[in-house]
Amino acid sequence: MLLLVHKKIKHNFVPICVLIVNVPNELPLLALKDMGSDVLSKKDVAFGNRLKRFRGQVKLTQEELAEKIGLSRDFIALLETGRRRPSVKTIQKLSKALHVKSTDLLSY
Repeated sequence: MLLLVHKKIKHNFVPICVLIVNVPNELPLLALKDMGSDVLSKKDVAFGNRLKRFRGQVKLTQEELAEKIGLSRDFIALLETGRRRPSVKTIQKLSKALHVKSTDLLSY
C-alpha cells in the first residue's frame, strides 16, 4: 500500500511518501522516503542558470569544470539544474575557475 502525505517545512508543504510493506509473521514495516529534494528553489535554479551561462562563456564542459575545481561532473550538473546548493567554498572555487566574482554567481 502506498500513501502520499505532506509535511510543512519552512512555510511550504513537502510531499512525503509513506510506504507500508507487510512481512509474513511480523508487524508491518513502515518506511519513509523524504521527497523534499524534488522541490526546487527558485534561487537554486537561478544560480544554476548563471553557472551554466558563465561556464559556456569560458567554453568549459561540465567535466572540465569539475576536474578544474575537484568535484564530479554529476555534482556540476546538479548545481546547474538547481538540485544542489553549493557551499561557500564551492562558490569560491567556481568563481575562480570561471573568472567571475562570487557575487556575480550569487546575484539574485
